[in-house]
Amino acid sequence: LAPKHPAALVPFAGSAAGLSGFEATAQISENMRDKKDRIAATAREGAKVVAERDVEAARIEALRPPDAVPEPEPEIVPPPRVCPRDLFALLRNHFAPDGDATTGLRETFHRFDDDGDGALTRARLRDFVKTAVPDATARELRHFEHLSVGDGDAPVTLNVLREALRGAQRAFKASKIRAAAVDPRAPAMPDRVRDRAAEVIAPLEGVLIRLKKALDAADETPREIFDRFDVDEDEHVTEPELKAIVKSLVPTFTADEIRMAMAHVFEHGAEARARFDEDGVELTPAPDGAVAWLAFNDAVRAMNKVVT
Repeated sequence: LAPKHPAALVPFAGSAAGLSGFEATAQISENMRDKKDRIAATAREGAKVVAERDVEAARIEALRPPDAVPEPEPEIVPPPRVCPRDLFALLRNHFAPDGDATTGLRETFHRFDDDGDGALTRARLRDFVKTAVPDATARELRHFEHLSVGDGDAPVTLNVLREALRGAQRAFKASKIRAAAVDPRAPAMPDRVRDRAAEVIAPLEGVLIRLKKALDAADETPREIFDRFDVDEDEHVTEPELKAIVKSLVPTFTADEIRMAMAHVFEHGAEARARFDEDGVELTPAPDGAVAWLAFNDAVRAMNKVVT
């Protein structure tokens, strides 16, 4: 029988297989380290690509011109109130004893009475007015004529002119004072005028109340009424057409009351805003003396304003 040796002294028969196991474990570890390194490298490469892309985007953005800042649309502000001149006061001052006239009203009137029949034609009447107000415009002359002696071609006698001037001046003054009283844009009235304002405009207030009632009771809107008398559809009515509107609304108006109503419209017709539409676009200039729709509408709206 062979002698038994201690186990520690027995040679290890599987040494080759054991070494292969160690090598496999080492290989696995190395593979894991390589994989981590590849992952880390890929991450670094990805970060580098992202960084380069961000740099390029920033460079392109820096080269791009700045976006144009849209300019705000200008606010449409109605022009300031444009008040018509008081042609009647200018005439009165001119022919006053201490005025600029070298001859009085009667003498000047007869100087323009070419045929000596005691009356002036409409053309000579305008020449007569221009002796006192040389820079009177065609619009002023037409408004003066229609407020004083009315439309038509009938000659004007001195007595008719004097009486008409009194009525027209009262109408013009009342409309001017009332417009100043209800319009915050208008210049402040002198104290002497404000103290008598209620008295001066009382006849005009009566006329406007009757006009307003007639408009409220009408089957047509103010725009429809305006368009019906605007026969040439040019967005304006002439003085005779305006007078026809007034008479159609209140047929019982007297000549002085018609003057009051027309003077009220003429006062608002002097607004610079009448040259622009609702969008602020400039309109075609009105014919001399004609009243634009916007001016007419302003006059209608002003009837509702309370005098303070």
